[in-house]
Amino acid sequence: LAIKTVGDEARYNNGVIDVHHEGDMKHIQTGAHTSEITGDVTEAVTGNVTRETTGDVTETITGDKYEVNQTLSGDSNQIIMAGGKMSIQATAGTEISSIEITPMKKATITGNEDWIKGAMKSEMVVGLVNENFVGGKISTAVAAVSETHIGAKMSVYMGPKIVDKKIYIKKSATTMEKGETFLSDHKIAKLGYKLTLIG
Repeated sequence: LAIKTVGDEARYNNGVIDVHHEGDMKHIQTGAHTSEITGDVTEAVTGNVTRETTGDVTETITGDKYEVNQTLSGDSNQIIMAGGKMSIQATAGTEISSIEITPMKKATITGNEDWIKGAMKSEMVVGLVNENFVGGKISTAVAAVSETHIGAKMSVYMGPKIVDKKIYIKKSATTMEKGETFLSDHKIAKLGYKLTLIG
């Protein structure tokens, strides 16, 4: 059965349209397509879905909730190649929560990274933290810095260590220093010991 319509066609139905189709279906349209739906839309697809879009895509969602649930037995891949700038902005009224449960996470950044935070940052690492800086490292703290070490701390310097401090206050129960050469140069020095051992 072949039906061909030449010219405009308008259909109006005030009721339920129930269409059952068994077999393949091919739809080819040349020209602009406008679809307007007033009401709920439910779509169930059993089978593979392949979509290909050549052109710009603009999507606007205005509602109370946006939820996407994915249950995959295999891999999930997302590849984005942008010739220009890529911007992601998220604004939440209460909280933005992200949970990643995986034995391994890798991130590779090939360019510069600028990170600005305007509030407190709390970080807790249960396992080992390993940081390697191949180039230089510059750290600046404008406000006070407090560090608490429950266990031992060991620092190894292969090169010279230069410390320039205006005021240096040190308090320790036991201090042990061992070196081949010890030089001390002070304008004013005050030493007070209850017991002094030399030798």
